[in-house]
Amino acid sequence: MKRALNIAHRGFSGKYPENTNIAFAKALTEGYCDGIEVDVHMTKDKMLVLIHDDKLDRTTTGTGYIKDYTLEELLEFDAGIKYDSKFKGQKILCIKSALELAKKYNVKLYVELKDNTGHYEGLEEEVLDRVKLVGAEDKVIISSYNVETLRKVKEVAPNIQTALLCKEMPWDIRSYRYADAISCNYEKIDAEAVATVHSIGKTLTVWTVDEVEDMHRMKDLGVDAVITNHPDTFNDVINGLC
Repeated sequence: MKRALNIAHRGFSGKYPENTNIAFAKALTEGYCDGIEVDVHMTKDKMLVLIHDDKLDRTTTGTGYIKDYTLEELLEFDAGIKYDSKFKGQKILCIKSALELAKKYNVKLYVELKDNTGHYEGLEEEVLDRVKLVGAEDKVIISSYNVETLRKVKEVAPNIQTALLCKEMPWDIRSYRYADAISCNYEKIDAEAVATVHSIGKTLTVWTVDEVEDMHRMKDLGVDAVITNHPDTFNDVINGLC
């Protein structure tokens, strides 16, 4: 059985502030991951930044919606201090930083397009432009809850890998021809789900798996990738150390 890929959720967010430079670096050096999952929003001046929420309040010293700020304005906020004061000085990053890191270390970058709010016209094209600029086409997996988003990605860049995000396994899974993978809540996954996904030539990623018992279950079920806040722990599970 091929081992599951170890994907660090927003970087090594179990120990470091999510979607920051230190979280990405530590995912590779301490978490021994195969890839990193990030979230992309668009600024007022159409720059692409890595942050999960569409508002700044939870993870940064800023307030309000990302779409209402320019990149220059966003860089005035601290993206580390709310996690822990020792991470003061971490900044919001552009997608280019993560793309270059994935290319340098030869790991996968799972890029979730945060398009469910309807704020970002042309987000797909902007992301694909950055991917091509860095030359990271073979490193990215573009994910979204929106099938229409994946269709747009495939029409512009058919060789880019895509993943449909699902809170539970879709009953009509066979109809999703624009998705190369299904990315699902691990709590909804069983042996039948894994077999069904694999039977139609797609791969299965599960999220967000943080308990050792659940990691073992996903590994034993034969999922293709596990997204976790604790890539160091899943690395130990992969290697039979816990």
